Amino acid sequence: MTRRLLWLASLLGLARCAELQATATANADAQFRVPFHVALTDGLDLEALSTHPPDLRVRRSLATERRAMEERSRAPAPVVEAACAAGDGECSASEPLQPPPAYLFVHQSDRLVAVDDEPIALHTIDEALDLPVGRSVVIPLFKAPTPELSGSFLVGFARIEILNPRQIAFEATTPERRDQVRAWRDAVERHRLAELARQQAEREREQARVKELQERNAQAERERVERERLAMTPHGDVRRKRAAGLEFRYEAEFSTQGPIGLNWDLRVTDRTVVSHVEPALPADRLGVIAPSDRLVRLNDVDTTLMGPPEVVQLYMSSTPPRRLVFLVAGDPGKQSTHAQSAGTATATATATATSLSAGSAQRRENLTMVFEAPRVLRDWRTRLHLAPWGEQPSFLNESLRLVLATPVTGCQELPRDPGADGQRALLLTYRGTCSFIEKAQTAVKMGAAGLAVINNVKGPGRFPAVSATTAIDDVAVPVVMLSKLDGELVMSVLEHEPVQLRIDDERPSDLPAPTSALPPRRLTNEEMVHRRDPKKAARALTFWYIDAPSSASATAEFRVLPALFGGEIPTMPLRVVMAYPQETACHPNGLGVAATRAVILVKRGGCSFGTKAKAVQDVGGAGMLLINSDDSLLPLMSDPKEAAAVTIWAASIGLANGTMMQQTVELNRNLPSLVTVGASPSPAATP
Repeated sequence: MTRRLLWLASLLGLARCAELQATATANADAQFRVPFHVALTDGLDLEALSTHPPDLRVRRSLATERRAMEERSRAPAPVVEAACAAGDGECSASEPLQPPPAYLFVHQSDRLVAVDDEPIALHTIDEALDLPVGRSVVIPLFKAPTPELSGSFLVGFARIEILNPRQIAFEATTPERRDQVRAWRDAVERHRLAELARQQAEREREQARVKELQERNAQAERERVERERLAMTPHGDVRRKRAAGLEFRYEAEFSTQGPIGLNWDLRVTDRTVVSHVEPALPADRLGVIAPSDRLVRLNDVDTTLMGPPEVVQLYMSSTPPRRLVFLVAGDPGKQSTHAQSAGTATATATATATSLSAGSAQRRENLTMVFEAPRVLRDWRTRLHLAPWGEQPSFLNESLRLVLATPVTGCQELPRDPGADGQRALLLTYRGTCSFIEKAQTAVKMGAAGLAVINNVKGPGRFPAVSATTAIDDVAVPVVMLSKLDGELVMSVLEHEPVQLRIDDERPSDLPAPTSALPPRRLTNEEMVHRRDPKKAARALTFWYIDAPSSASATAEFRVLPALFGGEIPTMPLRVVMAYPQETACHPNGLGVAATRAVILVKRGGCSFGTKAKAVQDVGGAGMLLINSDDSLLPLMSDPKEAAAVTIWAASIGLANGTMMQQTVELNRNLPSLVTVGASPSPAATP
């Protein structure tokens, strides 16, 4: 019976709670908030009409009672009637607009429902302690009644939260117990450190195992490639490998005395290269030796670094049979063409495919872009790859304006090019976001003569090979690609001033030799004397930068003196950066700069010139420009052992000019700065 009564009471309580919650939801627009300090000042006497659920009403407000007494004691104000001006139709008085009060006064019968948007509860302390773990309630606090003032006046609130703790702490109070606790803590710490050491050792073993496996696989791959490269190619495979552009070696044996019909290129002094083969002689009858093949071994002697005179002397001093090993350099262009041709041969021979394959044989593959303006780019020649699916260029040797697409990807239609002084435009875009065909269509719609695309990956700028069965839309303009490094350098200039250029057929002499492809040539005594004289050997340096206050490009001309060691200075634009954080650049670890194909400005002192140049070379720098301690041009020399390891170029610049460049580069850290060094004056041309 008792359990049934409790069950009925529980149902009635739930029903009452649901009723009040529904009422609160329905009366949400009847709620208002009052600052707590105002409520305390008002002196609110509250009474609980219900505890579960809470229904706490205002029984009286001392502030309301005081205001009522003040109003009753205040004399009534006279009523002033507004007089209407004669002749007015109606008499109307407009009262000024008054803002509403910041809050309402609490009145009798108002219900207290929440504190800081948290509902209140009317639990007793014992009831609150019986709440589930993790629950919290806010209960009002009342001032105890006094003989002078009876009632339950609100004085504050308390939050009671039943915690769900993860840990509790105790403290030892006796010496023996403290010693036990300390010993236990030390043991726990030792175990923790030992576990960390074990895990670290396990990680290091795993990393070492993975690294060893990677190195073993990489070494196996290197050995495989090296075996293939060093293996002697049978004469029957020479023609095929040469046509495929592969690097390989072959051996030619001559067992007779007398001329064999080999002629060496005497213009090349640091290696021995075939110039031509005389017909009807033993070398020609072999049918494998061709111009540009490099002699790397004669019998058992390594001739890699020998020039023609040394090879001839070695050949004459040896006895038959003479075994000559030749190295044929690889040609990436031929490799790509060979792969495309192989794919074409295995594809289905349709009429369209046959036409594309036949036409490709007569097409240009590479072109040369020659810059005419501005001065920092003038006479620079860079290689272009011509898309096999585009038009053949009709503007060879014609001066063109370079126009940068906006956005740079060239995937959106651009305004029609109005032309300038009769010059046609070449649209420059960046690879990505849309297809090459869509970029070419953008160039056609804007009236450009052609499209140039900057590659978005490192390496040479080349279009992907196209299978003969791939459907290609008609492209009405020539499309060429620049390498990422060349294209981004050109774009950095074009963003600040106009660029003019022309496009020519590619010639071997147009292409600058890589600065580190060969070991530097040793200077003759005459050249050493010439290089030491700034009046004779100094070269012009063009410094192109952005004037930060005006955001306009500017150019300065300085004189620099090439070093007596290292590689030759190419006549091409290069980025320039300041050595940082170690301005003297005495160790590569002290250079935290992105120096890919860049010139690094370094300060004199701290170490030798050769050490500085080697550090710049190790971080990827293309050249070193040393700022002297005075305004003179200092001849840079180095120990022969140090100089032998330096393949990049180096030069010196005076203190004032170098400091100006340093300050400009540091001020324009996020803006492009470029240098171009002019051609070297020949010793005979100087007085």
